[in-house]
Amino acid sequence: MTRGPGRPRNPPLPAFPRSPLPAVIRAARMQSGLTQRGAGAVVYTTGRTWEMWEYGRRPMSPAIWELWLLKTARVRARARPGKH
Repeated sequence: MTRGPGRPRNPPLPAFPRSPLPAVIRAARMQSGLTQRGAGAVVYTTGRTWEMWEYGRRPMSPAIWELWLLKTARVRARARPGKH
């Protein structure tokens, strides 16, 4: 479809977020104290899938990474006494 006279241009799309690096995925899981199976359960997947993300055999979706960050931040916040 062509742009007609006086029709505004579409704004540029935001940059697509990248998948986290396998070392970052592993470090985040280790910091949380979870097994691969437990970490997978946090984001509704299997331990095997988490393992493939950690070893770089499969890229983790940026949406899953964001879910992980949101859910583990909430858990860490609850674990700190006196902070809400």
